[in-house]
Amino acid sequence: MSEKIRGPLTIVQMTAQNVTNLKAVRITPDKNMIVLSGANEAGKSNVLDVIQSMLEGLKLKIPIRDGEDRADATLDLGDIKIRKRWTPKGEALEVYKVLEDGKRQTFSSPQTFLNELTGKMVDPLKLFVLLRDDPKKFRDVLAKLVGLDMTDLKNEEAAIRDERKLVNDRIRASIAQITEMAAPDPETPDEELTFREKLNDLNRIKEKLQIFEKAERDVAAILQSLADHRARIAEIDSEVERLKAEKEQIENCKITQLEKSSVEKTKNMPEKITADQILEAESDIESIEELNKTIRHAIRYRKAVKEAERAKVESEKLTTKLERIEQDKQTRIGACKFPVDGLSLTEDLVIYDGKPLDVASSGRKIRVFVKMAMAMSPTIKVLLVRDGSLLDSTGFNELCDIAESGGFQVWLERTDESGEVGIFIEDGEVTAINGQKVKNETEPESKKTDGDDFISDGEPAS
Repeated sequence: MSEKIRGPLTIVQMTAQNVTNLKAVRITPDKNMIVLSGANEAGKSNVLDVIQSMLEGLKLKIPIRDGEDRADATLDLGDIKIRKRWTPKGEALEVYKVLEDGKRQTFSSPQTFLNELTGKMVDPLKLFVLLRDDPKKFRDVLAKLVGLDMTDLKNEEAAIRDERKLVNDRIRASIAQITEMAAPDPETPDEELTFREKLNDLNRIKEKLQIFEKAERDVAAILQSLADHRARIAEIDSEVERLKAEKEQIENCKITQLEKSSVEKTKNMPEKITADQILEAESDIESIEELNKTIRHAIRYRKAVKEAERAKVESEKLTTKLERIEQDKQTRIGACKFPVDGLSLTEDLVIYDGKPLDVASSGRKIRVFVKMAMAMSPTIKVLLVRDGSLLDSTGFNELCDIAESGGFQVWLERTDESGEVGIFIEDGEVTAINGQKVKNETEPESKKTDGDDFISDGEPAS
């Protein structure tokens, strides 16, 4: 586009012919507040539907009035013009600009262009209902409006909280384990004792015992043999004559040899092991097991204490991270430009002057809702209010003042059958304005065109 759009834009004129239940309507606003009045189903909402369809692409359920073969509507926004046509084949949209030389410059992607201009049209009273029914969603709408995105912080916070929960579970488990255990003697070793050395000592003692018992048996055998031989000597003495030769042989050989062996064995006797020594060694082993039970208990206790201390340090670090994230959130919120002074938000709520918005007065809420709606559509300054009957006189006047100060045009629907209020619509036509009867408009500007500049498949010609 060679020339920029000269905003802000408001509706200079709106026409509709056979759209929904509208017969022929032309509205040329002369002030910021345009009140559409009439009975239910007279056509008030349809005027707003047509405007929203033209600006935002709202799909009308039954766009063509019953009995007609096509419907047309136009919006004159001053710097740009919008035309839309509905036929049984579909709908066609044209957005163009009249240049200084009188030529028409058409936008090739009209709805995309309008979406960029319009932003997001929001009915301020719909925000009232949203705050009442779903404060969290209302908070998200405001956050999006001011460009506040905390998705990364929320994801990081959730991960840290999950991690901290696991760490705190470890702390609780360690403390529970410590609580059930008695504190060990500080002198208790940190490692269990080994049985190996004591078992080796026991085995060496048993081996010595076996050696001693064998030596003892050997000595006993020698002594027994000596006794036997002496007894034999006694027998031999009675038979000296007969056994003298045998006696001499025994005395000279075996006796001498056995005595010598006895002396040698006695001199080389191994250490004598008593039963008490065996019992003492076995008792030492049993005492080691008891001591090891104490050591194992101390090891578990000290491990639980150390685990609790380590987990506590981890938990404190994670808590510090969460505090930093909270500071980042507040920094981001503080950097946002809110549509109303005193407006802010928390994780779940919208705050106004330090208190939750939902407890503010109706007047304060209306100011916030209208300012938010205005901020959502900065270029096309048009607000559509469908349930204007909900506003009392104070709220209505507040809305008028805000719209006028912000340069916005408000199209407000209000149920009123008197014909004395605003633009009175009856059976799809404007019949009175502020109580003054008007001639029915049977052929708006949109109908006067021959339609040759729209192609047959419902798409506007370029």
